Amino acid sequence: MPRTEAALKYFKRYAKFYLRDKEAGALDICWRVEAIDWISTPGILEINAEEYYANEFEDDKTTGIAGGLIVDLVSPNDQKTEYYIDGETFIKPKVQ
Repeated sequence: MPRTEAALKYFKRYAKFYLRDKEAGALDICWRVEAIDWISTPGILEINAEEYYANEFEDDKTTGIAGGLIVDLVSPNDQKTEYYIDGETFIKPKVQ
């Protein structure tokens, strides 16, 4: 692909992206960047990628965007309610 500023920003090591296999009629296939080469050929960005698992909770397969379904956490404490949670709203289990 052409070496552009946008391509260099997006395709970093371990970045995920989707490619559609139109000939096989398959759904989008997730790939993960293992290495990039922008030195060997001037103006060309070469990407070495391997097939990777698709995360159905974070990746938006309809648009082919990895991490497209990540949403911000919303606090259940609403100012309009009489009862609210006092203390930490989101907690992690204690690991011993």
